Amino acid sequence: MRLHRDFIPRIIALSAGVAASSLLTATAAAQTPGPLTNASFEQVNPFSATGEPVGWHNLSGPAQSIRRTNSDGMLPPIAARTGDACVEIKAPPSGFRGWTTDTLDFATFLFYDPAFTWGGGDIVVSGWYNIPASQPIAGDACGIKLNVKYGNQDYGTYDPFGFPAPGPQITGHTNGEWRYWEVRWTKAQIEASVADGESKGYFSTPPYPDHCKITLGRFGFAPPSGTIFWDDLTFAQVSACPADFNGDGFLDFTDFDDFVGAFEAGSSNADFNGDGFLDFTDFDAFVGAFEGGC
Repeated sequence: MRLHRDFIPRIIALSAGVAASSLLTATAAAQTPGPLTNASFEQVNPFSATGEPVGWHNLSGPAQSIRRTNSDGMLPPIAARTGDACVEIKAPPSGFRGWTTDTLDFATFLFYDPAFTWGGGDIVVSGWYNIPASQPIAGDACGIKLNVKYGNQDYGTYDPFGFPAPGPQITGHTNGEWRYWEVRWTKAQIEASVADGESKGYFSTPPYPDHCKITLGRFGFAPPSGTIFWDDLTFAQVSACPADFNGDGFLDFTDFDDFVGAFEAGSSNADFNGDGFLDFTDFDAFVGAFEGGC
């Protein structure tokens, strides 16, 4: 990120009349990692009759979505990338199959979905997948689907199975090797998806979504084909520079102009501290981040 420092005096002059805010240091974090429970599927839910991993729910019959271990004797054989366990999604005869974090922790009555901060940056989810050469994926596709939610309400969706799909899908095979896979749902895409849902009357903001549902999934079409294994998932929310308001990779006065325009228009994008209110604490927080070079 390159800061055009010749704009700083102008920013200071423009912000001189604005009261200082204690929120200046509480906003614009560079990265907000979210806890992803049992990301390598090692722990088994003791309350699951079908052996689901803790923190994950089977979206299909147990014959298609299975927690696998290195010595379970099932076919095709698999060695987890790390540890002893991974998950498998076999070819469904039709419809959707997979695993999701959208399940309740009955100790807390909160979803296992990782925490999400509105306005905090891009969502990046990664993992490792394995497709045996003898069982390639053909005629359907696999991917990672994301939803930002508040309570049980979906607010926005990143759908690799949509039309057109926002990103690549997994097909073919890996010759039995583990390969890295990553999806990135940008802050701008998240906001656009939420705005679209709100415009259709599905919900109103605030409140804003505060957790992210992760789904490892695949659609099946006749004839069914192949199988896929997943292991070692990660979740992060990343923002290189929140004060780069227009996201062009430069921190300059166009970002200030764009923020002021959004603020004067009453746009929720200008709710810089994410508290659900648009007021001068947001202006203070933005100026503080801008002057700090991030």
